[in-house]
Amino acid sequence: FVDNHVYGLDPHDDSDGFVVARNYAARNGRHGIIFSRLCDDNVIRDNVSEHNGWHGIVLDDGKLGDGPSNGNRVVGNVVRDNGRVGISIDGSGDNRVSANRVSGQPVGIRLFGRSLGNLVVRNDLRDAHEMGVFVDRPAQANAIVANRVQSARTGVRVRGAADTTVRANRLLAMTAHGVTVDGPWHA
Repeated sequence: FVDNHVYGLDPHDDSDGFVVARNYAARNGRHGIIFSRLCDDNVIRDNVSEHNGWHGIVLDDGKLGDGPSNGNRVVGNVVRDNGRVGISIDGSGDNRVSANRVSGQPVGIRLFGRSLGNLVVRNDLRDAHEMGVFVDRPAQANAIVANRVQSARTGVRVRGAADTTVRANRLLAMTAHGVTVDGPWHA
């Protein structure tokens, strides 16, 4: 999936039970691989997603929050040098992001929107320009466990995301903070 104007691969609206494995997604205008709106129980594994304009791999609930993409597994991928975020979970829950190698984006892995109960575990994140892992409001009850984060400005940032667990991570050579926790945000 290379050199497409918008997305590389875009299963959409109730695309369930896919296995997306051993693909190459590169130089797409926005995202390399995106599952959006009610895409459940998919496995995204052993892919390379690099040099995309926005994000490498995305699980989300759609532009209008139409419905979450839940119960997916993002495992063993190489995600590097994308324009904004390596792996992005937006408004979706019960996803497992594990054993990925993520490097060279402003943010390595991001959870935001109404993301609930996701597990980010045993990933290797390097050279994020800003944050290795970013959990942003109003995400809740997510776990960031046993990841290795090296050479970012901040290793893990949790901003207004209630009940987030950050445990047993190895954070090396940050230029600012290992872990930053910002309190709730009010408009």
